[in-house]
Amino acid sequence: MNLNNIGEFVEDSGYEISKRELIAENIRFSIFLNTITQDGEVAIKDYMSISPKSSDENQITGVITLPVDNEKYGLVKIYRPPIQDFSWELPGGFIEPDESPAISAIRELKEETGLICEEENLIHLGTVFPSPGLISGKMCIFSAEKCTPVPEREETESGVSQFKWFSEEEIDESISKGSIYDMAMLLAIHKRTKHFKNLIDSTKNLSK
Repeated sequence: MNLNNIGEFVEDSGYEISKRELIAENIRFSIFLNTITQDGEVAIKDYMSISPKSSDENQITGVITLPVDNEKYGLVKIYRPPIQDFSWELPGGFIEPDESPAISAIRELKEETGLICEEENLIHLGTVFPSPGLISGKMCIFSAEKCTPVPEREETESGVSQFKWFSEEEIDESISKGSIYDMAMLLAIHKRTKHFKNLIDSTKNLSK
């Protein structure tokens, strides 16, 4: 087993980063060009990778949260410079220093949607690498149940233009039309559905 660059033990693949050049950075990310070797021979040159600068003790760098109300799902419409367009997505963002993933999820949810969720009503749905071919950071996925709106909401976060509730049928239709394309949202809905199915199955087994 080998130790990778985010502090996790991984199986010996024969691949290794033999050279790493920092080419750009800001307060959130460091961007590198890497030389990858396999069994001592150069396999890939100039492989670009992005490393988030802030993480918790488990290398969690960000959170995404699925707000739920009467089986409708809350999405934010946010401007994304890389596609030069707005995108309907789950609220989420970076973990700040000394924040737990749950506290980060509650903060981001309030900032982007104006919803308040108690920590006891957050359901942890799993941890993922959102783009393992490019970014080394991991993200926690939550669903937020029993949310309430902020009485007097402050200004929305920069780039966020709208918050809206969607039924699952509306999401399916929007995906077919190409107006919703957030993979994290699809994963979160799937994980939440599976979570509650497992709870129901467990209850049935206990009652037998």
